[in-house]
Amino acid sequence: GNNIITHQFSIGTGHQMNNTLSLNGNLGIVLYEGESRELTADMNIIKSYESGNVTLGYTRGAGTGGGLAATAAINQNLSGRITEKLGNNTSAYLQLSYGRNESVSARTLQISSYNGSVGINTKLLSWLDGSITYSYLKQDTEDTTGTDGERNLVMFTLTATSLPWRL
Repeated sequence: GNNIITHQFSIGTGHQMNNTLSLNGNLGIVLYEGESRELTADMNIIKSYESGNVTLGYTRGAGTGGGLAATAAINQNLSGRITEKLGNNTSAYLQLSYGRNESVSARTLQISSYNGSVGINTKLLSWLDGSITYSYLKQDTEDTTGTDGERNLVMFTLTATSLPWRL
């Protein structure tokens, strides 16, 4: 198989603008031996308010992808999330995102993904949390080797937390 050798460097910072607004981010570069160099980024804006928060984010990463066809790939994602407290022990969220994966050389792999999800989390007992989530994913490929697809997913989750162990 083909080996893909990369070298990565990044630097980041975070800044609290005021009590309710924070920014953070990273910028970097990935060097693909024998191929190219690509810019990477990871940026988030978080606005908090009394009953929740809003987060907007963008990432541009580089790595390997393409499933069985090992290739260097650029992955970009733009997302937004709103979280709202519904009571002392319950919160809900709505998240939307758009992602794009593209091969570095020859741009033969191009996949666009659209994702939306909603969910409710609640504390059922002092030691038991529960959640219900729904997510929708649509994937479009712009090449001859990929497969378009859609997925609907509903999940019910229970999480139990044990008491701390004392030795």
